[in-house]
Formats: sequence, structure tokens, C-alpha cells
Amino acid sequence: MNHLLRLLNLRRNELYRMALAASVFFLVAVDDSIVKSVSAGVFNIRAGVERLPEMYTWIACIFALSMALLAYLTPKVARQRLLFAILAVLTAVLLVNTVVLAMVERGAPGYLSDSGFYPFLFVSSELVRSMANFQIWIVAGGICYTSRAKVLFPLLAATTTLGDIAGGFLVRVLGGLLLSFQLYALAALIMIAVMLLMRPLVRRYFVTAREEDAVSLAENIRYFARSKYLKLLFLLSITLFALYTAIHYGFNVVARQ
Repeated sequence: MNHLLRLLNLRRNELYRMALAASVFFLVAVDDSIVKSVSAGVFNIRAGVERLPEMYTWIACIFALSMALLAYLTPKVARQRLLFAILAVLTAVLLVNTVVLAMVERGAPGYLSDSGFYPFLFVSSELVRSMANFQIWIVAGGICYTSRAKVLFPLLAATTTLGDIAGGFLVRVLGGLLLSFQLYALAALIMIAVMLLMRPLVRRYFVTAREEDAVSLAENIRYFARSKYLKLLFLLSITLFALYTAIHYGFNVVARQ
């Protein structure tokens, strides 16, 4: 054990905290792979890859609005309460998608499949993936001291990579055994497990800012407007999103042919 701690540059009092955090990051990455595979596969087959550009536009608009809402709520709602509320909403979306997908695959009335469910499935799944990953990194910032972040953050990132690999392997194995809605239901169950693991992690280790240190949305906007670094980071984020979208679209078009 001591050799492992030295190898990872961990302190003994960080072991339980990192075990919980690594479990959360791993499961979210596995969940991400399952949701992405099922939603993209079903959408490409049932709705067609030619509708993907429209979906990307919806995703960008809704995600921007959700981030604005999150920025507005952050100084007004306790961080832990907001975190679990968001995770509960994400889990509810996965459960609703699972139920409707099961109804469609079991021969539900045609209006379900013709009323825009597949676009909703794709867009909502992408938003769930993005928001879940965003939230766990907020948790990482709350449980890691700044002086230890350069050690702990790479370990959490490595755990995410392992989760991506495991999730892809899991989809490959279970894809031939389970129906789409069953695989999607597994993602919903994993999200519930994430919430259960998150409770002791947040209760014991999450550090919240004092109320007098809370910053309003207007102050954040003014700070952003004055910061060249944040504006460059914003432009870089948009560029990377555009690049990812182009690669994602090209891959799906080629894979569908």
C-alpha cells in the first residue's frame, strides 16, 4: 500500500476521498460511452445522419441556455443542493428516454416515433453527457485543495480515460445481448449509482465558499469582459466544439454508408 501511495504521490488521508472520486469519474465515463453509443446509433438509423447538423444547432443553443441558467442559480442556491438537483434531473431524463425508447421498440403507436422522439433522444442524451461531465469536475474542484490539484486532477482524468475504455468495451459486449432500451436503462442505473457515491463524497469533503464570498452573475460577466485569458479560453472552447462537431458528423456519415 505504501508503495502504491508513493507511486501515485498520494497521502494516506486522501485515499478514501480519491477512491470515491475515482469511482464517480469512472462510472460517469462508462455512462457517457453507453449513452453516446445508444443515442447516436438509434438516431442515425431511425432519423438519419442528414439531420445531424440540425441537432448540433439545437444542442449548442440549449446548452448555452442551460449554462446561463446554471450561472444564475449558482450564487442563489447552495452548491450541494444544486449539484444533486442537476444530477436528479439528468437521471430523470435518462429514465424517461428509456421508457419511451422501450415503448417504441416494442411497437408503440407510430406517433411516438414520428413526433420527434429520436431528435429529442439525441439532443437530450448529448446534454446529459455534457452536464454530467461538467458537474463532476465542479465536484473535483470542491474536494481538492489547490496545492494538491496538480497531483489529484491527473489521476481523476486518468480514471475518466479508463472509464471511456471500459464503457466502449461494455457496449461492444452487451450490444449483441441487450436491446437498445435495455442498454440505455443500464446508463440510467449507473447514474443512480453515481448519485449514491456522490453523497458521502460531497458531505465529507466538499468545501463550499462562504456566503459573503459568493459572486453574482453580473460580477462574473464583468470579470469575464475584463479578462483576456477567459475570452481567449472562450474562443478556444468554441473552436474545439466546432472541430469536434465536424469530426463527429464526418464519422457518423462514413459509418452509416
